[in-house]
Amino acid sequence: MVLGGESFTALAEGLQAALWLLGEVPQEHRTDSLSALFSNARREDAQDMTERYCLFCRHYGMNPSRNNRGFAHVNGAIESAHGHLKLEIRDALALRGSAQ
Repeated sequence: MVLGGESFTALAEGLQAALWLLGEVPQEHRTDSLSALFSNARREDAQDMTERYCLFCRHYGMNPSRNNRGFAHVNGAIESAHGHLKLEIRDALALRGSAQ
């Protein structure tokens, strides 16, 4: 889970915490294109963030990769489970009659 918005720091802290908690490292770390992060950055800053992300992955022995931009049907499989969970929570709250 990444807290604090889309920033390199939030991504690195959240991912590092998850890796430490799991006690293992996957062979590949896959992200979206991080467009919210990069769209507001100057070109030099965006390049720096890309390099820092690659160094972070190298430090942990992971291969960095990105979802395919513009192909929602490919990326959707990754996010599908989140949508199912949200639906189940909404249904459970409706059956209970309250969100409290």
